[in-house]
Amino acid sequence: MRGIVANGGAIVAARRAAGLTQEQLASAADCDVKTVRKAEQGRERVDLRVVVSITKTLNCDVDSLIVSEDSNIDKRAQNIQ
Repeated sequence: MRGIVANGGAIVAARRAAGLTQEQLASAADCDVKTVRKAEQGRERVDLRVVVSITKTLNCDVDSLIVSEDSNIDKRAQNIQ
C-alpha cells in the first residue's frame, strides 16, 4: 500500500479554479496526464511526491488534496455495517 489517496474532487476544483486542463496540470507538475487522472478519480493511491508537485502547481495546501487514512477507515467500517 504505497502512496496516498488523493481527494479527487478537491484536485478537480483547484485545477478548474486555476483554469488548467489535466494536460496543462500534468505538464506544470512534471507528471503524466494519466497520473493526474488517477489522482482526480481518487480511487487509487498516488505517490506523495506527485501530490506535492500538484499542490505547488495549484498553489494550495497538501492537506486539502489528500484523504486522511482515518476517513478511509471510517468509510470502510460504514460499508461493513
